Formats: sequence, C-alpha cells, structure tokens
Amino acid sequence: KIGHSMMSGSGVKSVDLSSCTSLTTLGHDFLAYCSALEGVRLPPSVSMIGDDMMSESGVKSVVLSSCTSLTTLGSVPLPRLLLSPGERAPPAKRVEDRALHDV
Repeated sequence: KIGHSMMSGSGVKSVDLSSCTSLTTLGHDFLAYCSALEGVRLPPSVSMIGDDMMSESGVKSVVLSSCTSLTTLGSVPLPRLLLSPGERAPPAKRVEDRALHDV
C-alpha cells in the first residue's frame, strides 16, 4: 500500500512501480502536485486507486490497461486514459462519481 499524499509535491519526473507485484492500493493524492511528472507505470496488482491521484501534476497520460486487478477507481483527474490498440479498459467494479474528471 502507498499511503495518502505519498510523494505529493515532489520533483519526481517518472515513477515505475511495475515490478511492485504486491502493491494493491494507491492512496489519495499520490503524486499530486508533481509538476515535473511525465510518466507513471503501475503493476497489474493495483486494485484501488484513491481520489486525486496525480492531480495538478505534469503527467500527460497514464496507461491503466495493465491494472488487471483494478476494482475501485476514485475521482482521478487524468487527462486521458490510454489503451494499446485492441486493449480494453480494466474492469473496475466500483467507479466513483467523478472518476476521470477533467478528461
């Protein structure tokens, strides 16, 4: 689990968590206010993404199709949800009211 506001406001440019195969939860405000952030890779094991992940960050796009365990997607202001050709979005079972707002 990555807790609330972890790495919020940091100068990180990219984050690759794809090898963190036990990671299941990303708390709210994870990577928020990271203006230098360009890319994020998440592992398939992520089942819950909290509210406002990467809000007010510099990230242009995020690929969630690899998150095959995703069950809950909070209110996340992502610019766009990218999928590879022929891929489908992960089957989130619970999507918050404002999930993917500002798309």
